[in-house]
Amino acid sequence: MKNRIFSWIYYEVSFFVALVAIITGLGTLVLGVEFNRQMGVQSGFHDPALNFQIRHLGAIWFGYGWLILYCLRDLQQRYHLLNMALVVLAAGGIGRVITLIQFGLPEIMVGKILAVLSVTIALLLAPVMIFWSRRHFQQPLDETPK
Repeated sequence: MKNRIFSWIYYEVSFFVALVAIITGLGTLVLGVEFNRQMGVQSGFHDPALNFQIRHLGAIWFGYGWLILYCLRDLQQRYHLLNMALVVLAAGGIGRVITLIQFGLPEIMVGKILAVLSVTIALLLAPVMIFWSRRHFQQPLDETPK
């Protein structure tokens, strides 16, 4: 029963992260920096170099979400890949903290909420999920996956 509850929580949280990545990645890919105005971005809307980077990163984030969904189709076999994706998410959280230290929180409330939420997910939730999945999905060395 405990394993079923863990699996359900792990799946649902991963699914939520995937949906956020797909939706925000697609929005950024299509609209560029204009999409980010809702998250507190105050300048650079017409900067071609910034839009060039943001759209590229939006495509990567969009693909990241689909990678998570792929892993969720067979967690027992793909949890290693999902954990690698969660490590990347945590690394991105470090980058977000550096940005917060350097520039502070966005000025608008939505931006503040999204900044705190994204750092919390990246630096707290991702490592916890990695730890839990290693304990839950890791098989003894003498067993081969089916």
